[in-house]
Amino acid sequence: MPRNKGWYVAVLLAALSGCAHHGHGTVHGPGRTHAETRLVGRYLQEPQLPADPPALPAACPADGSGPYLELTEKECQCLAAANAPVAALLQMENGLSARADDRYCCTQGEPGSLQRRLRRWRELQVRNEAARDALLKFYDLIEAESGRQSVCQSLSVIETTIADLDALANDDVLLDGTAQELSRRKLDLKQKQADLVLTIDGLNRALYYSLGYGDRQPQAIWPAYNLALDPVPVDVEASVGLAISQRSELQVLRITRSENSPENLPIVRGVIQQFDPSLGVPPGKQSRLCKLLKLNQDDELATRDGQLARMILEHQEQISSQVQGYATMADVRAQQVLLAQQQVEQADLTYRNLEELRRIGRGTPLDPRQALLQLLELKQNLLSRYLDWKRARVQLAAAQGLLAMECGYGYHAPGCHCK
Repeated sequence: MPRNKGWYVAVLLAALSGCAHHGHGTVHGPGRTHAETRLVGRYLQEPQLPADPPALPAACPADGSGPYLELTEKECQCLAAANAPVAALLQMENGLSARADDRYCCTQGEPGSLQRRLRRWRELQVRNEAARDALLKFYDLIEAESGRQSVCQSLSVIETTIADLDALANDDVLLDGTAQELSRRKLDLKQKQADLVLTIDGLNRALYYSLGYGDRQPQAIWPAYNLALDPVPVDVEASVGLAISQRSELQVLRITRSENSPENLPIVRGVIQQFDPSLGVPPGKQSRLCKLLKLNQDDELATRDGQLARMILEHQEQISSQVQGYATMADVRAQQVLLAQQQVEQADLTYRNLEELRRIGRGTPLDPRQALLQLLELKQNLLSRYLDWKRARVQLAAAQGLLAMECGYGYHAPGCHCK
């Protein structure tokens, strides 16, 4: 027995010594690694480029090259709404909640039903936003692809002009003055062309993901569209009324306010807390008498009702302001499209007149080419103005909460209802 006690004492002392060592010692993380220090003066550094750079792929695809994945505006809108990632997760959450109530006799009660309804409205909001974001990328892709084609056409005109400079050496009317200036413009266009290639690649990748195609791109997207313009002014009052009746955020607040009850207080607090993290905090501890008489609870219910009423008003005013702004933008953009069309028509007339003068031997070959470059630039500007109008219309529809509904995603009460 004494021998056993000796062992116990030894083990205890060893443990205590280990604790003392770790308790009073300092625990160090990985030390810093210092680079060798060298002091130098400033000096010029230039990139070292290869003498014979490798040939780059052609930046101007020929007409008919491909294949491309054709995508219409409606397909883009509805595929994005259907494949919104958060919307799918919300559906799964609602499915789990509804199955639990079906199997276990509504163990979640009415709060579970309320949560499912709120998630359903949140799902519509997510789909609406996904459709908006995808359509804006779709229009960006149209503009980038069209800009790429316009740059290629301009390069062709400039290269033809440069090739003819020897024959026009004695002519003072040269495009932009000199061959050096033409070469500079050509290089600027090639830089713009390279930037557009990167933009197109990035938009393709973003759209592939948004539309549910995954992360692989077997073919690039070719956006199919038409230049249909509806310049009729937007009915602002009707647009605001529709937005206030349809927006999911307002529906969530209205339903929460109508369902404000002792049983649903945790959900009500959670919805209010989304407005600001410092809101929706449960009140302090209650005495037994207060709990019995429900004094604090009635006071909290009244406060939550007032908060929700104020939040609804704030959201309505914010949405109304958004819709009015997008309505004004859509009307102004439509007028800009019409003005840009007039500019194109005048430039086209100038170009055709100069071509006719050349046909009868008057003027120089460079005059119509300069006019053609101006015409190409104005045509691209027309498309950009049109796409600005389309963007404003999409923003307006999104502010009204219509984009997901236009793809068939309406509200219906999900799950079971406890009785």
